[in-house]
Amino acid sequence: MKKLISMLAIVTIAIASCKKDKIKIQTQLPSNYTNQGTITVVNKNISICIYDNSVEDGDIIDLLFNGNTLISDYEILNTERCFTVSLENGENWIGINVDNEGSNPPASVTVKINDGTSEQEFDIDGEVDAPGGYIIKL
Repeated sequence: MKKLISMLAIVTIAIASCKKDKIKIQTQLPSNYTNQGTITVVNKNISICIYDNSVEDGDIIDLLFNGNTLISDYEILNTERCFTVSLENGENWIGINVDNEGSNPPASVTVKINDGTSEQEFDIDGEVDAPGGYIIKL
């Protein structure tokens, strides 16, 4: 019986240590980000597409949504790169950290948000050590 209890305890510990940590969600735009605007959407699940709507000049960014990195060290291209995310009720945010401003500063990313009902487009500008962001309200 002691062996069975010991074995169950080991299995329980093993299972508990294998559980993934819950993703941390930060729905407020951090104070070091420049707030460049606000949009409102009507559906919880949205598509976020980013691209360079001008000349590809080597802008390299990290794209964040509610504090979590969607992509890092990404060179912005004229072709879209899309992500699907789920919003929290109230305010959410999307932002860029700039790793390289390219040959024509600042780094500028065009963002297209589709909530299944409508599509909205805006730009986020940023510089190295001066990230930019946008509020998305549900």
